[in-house]
Amino acid sequence: PIPLGASGPTVDELAHATVQILALTRSGGGLSPVWSGSGSLISADGLILTNAHVVDDRGGEFSDLGVAVLLQADQPPELMYLAEVAAVDYALDLAVLRLVSDLEGNPIQVDLPFVQLGDSDAVAIGEGLKILGYPGIGGDTITFTEGVVSGFTSERNVEGRAWIKTDATIAGGNSGGMAANAEGELVGIPTQASSGAEDSEIVDCRLIADTNGDGRIDDRDTCVPIGGFINGLRPINLAFPLIEAAERGVAYQGGPAPSAAQGG
Repeated sequence: PIPLGASGPTVDELAHATVQILALTRSGGGLSPVWSGSGSLISADGLILTNAHVVDDRGGEFSDLGVAVLLQADQPPELMYLAEVAAVDYALDLAVLRLVSDLEGNPIQVDLPFVQLGDSDAVAIGEGLKILGYPGIGGDTITFTEGVVSGFTSERNVEGRAWIKTDATIAGGNSGGMAANAEGELVGIPTQASSGAEDSEIVDCRLIADTNGDGRIDDRDTCVPIGGFINGLRPINLAFPLIEAAERGVAYQGGPAPSAAQGG
């Protein structure tokens, strides 16, 4: 695990527990990215917490899930592993992945840095947050922002806190990444939020830049928040049933699945 000193892990240590997740297709003997998102390593043997929409293949858009890890903070992460979905809840937009092989399909044994899990019910308004992820805007390297807890939001069919609101800047591609408290514990998952319980449209994210470098601005690009609903975090406590199922290797049954909305 990441060392917990008197002041908790450093931002650099948290960054090494933050991964980039890539939806990949196979072509010409290689792997090509379709979209990307972020995730947090939550165990040394390769369990990763992220958003469900980052790994949503119900539309058959990709063939493999790749995981890129941070070697140096000033360099793009290195694509090293393939992963499988161990547990997913489309209603909560949460998923747990498990690393299964290297890029050639060979089995792996890993001992990776991971973040400690906190208690999102203990998070207080005004508390500071550290946000890490791979937003896809402004370069390919990991991005760190910070802010405070601005409040909390409820949601139909979700008991307790459904959202933690924050004023921290969270761009598209950060979805599924890390929101840590002052002690360096994972307390939230940056998640695209809609304008309300009756409206599933994402209002804070727009396609305004060619983030995948294909010369077009379309739904394969990463969106950028430009206003609307304040940035939202899914509380870590909502993910505990998925994490437990993944750790035990048992099936997880989530809530009703909305229509597919893929993309990091």
